[in-house]
Amino acid sequence: MKKQIYLSIFIVLLFLSAFSQQNIFPPVEVLKPDGTIVKASEIETGKGPVIVIFWNPDDNKCCSHIQDIQDAYIETFPGYDLKIIGICCITGGIFQQVGPSVNGREWVMEVYIDNTGDFRRSMGVPGVPFTFLFNPEKQVVCRYNGYCTGSEDILCKKLRECMQPLAD
Repeated sequence: MKKQIYLSIFIVLLFLSAFSQQNIFPPVEVLKPDGTIVKASEIETGKGPVIVIFWNPDDNKCCSHIQDIQDAYIETFPGYDLKIIGICCITGGIFQQVGPSVNGREWVMEVYIDNTGDFRRSMGVPGVPFTFLFNPEKQVVCRYNGYCTGSEDILCKKLRECMQPLAD
């Protein structure tokens, strides 16, 4: 009898979790470029795929990586419901410089600052740049560490796979 009760409870919890809103981020605090504190779990991810890039503004490879992804996005996926979120990993740096830096480069991503490193650690990010691709169901379909020329092609291939069901 106890097994049936536990099984029933498990099934109900599984059912409820399947239909609840999926948060892809942990409930740690991050900053907006204006200094406002927000919970990462409250970041709006939209209904389509989400690219999340952990980066450091002082690292040229990180900036090149973001630029390559943005160029591929503009060329290949204009008009799609795709969200790009940049998580700036600066510890002890001057976060007020991040917003103008992003705006000056005309990057089309929403930016948050992980000045404590809690967000990076809770997502299991060993170093920057680090890129996640979440499908529309908010499941990780691609993740990679580092930067190399052509990595945006891999990401575009995975994005096409994510967007195929949306086109049908």
